[in-house]
Amino acid sequence: MHDTFVTKRYPVVLGEYGAIDKSSFDSSNNRYRADFARAVAATAKKYGAATVYWDNGTTERYGFGLFNRRSLTVTQQGIINAIMSGVG
Repeated sequence: MHDTFVTKRYPVVLGEYGAIDKSSFDSSNNRYRADFARAVAATAKKYGAATVYWDNGTTERYGFGLFNRRSLTVTQQGIINAIMSGVG
């Protein structure tokens, strides 16, 4: 994508990436999710692409959500921080 599009000044968007919440099975899962999000965001930035995190609105088991849409609260601040760290 970089060589074919970015170098020719075409915008590249890497959309709908994320990692499912399995923290009910593994207490380290949200740390791994954050590490993955940081790596995707940082790599995309390195190669001149933009990213879109997949938030399916579910903040419970097996969800991708970063926000509780009913209470308008952040539920995964660590992942949000990781994304922001990746794009630095």
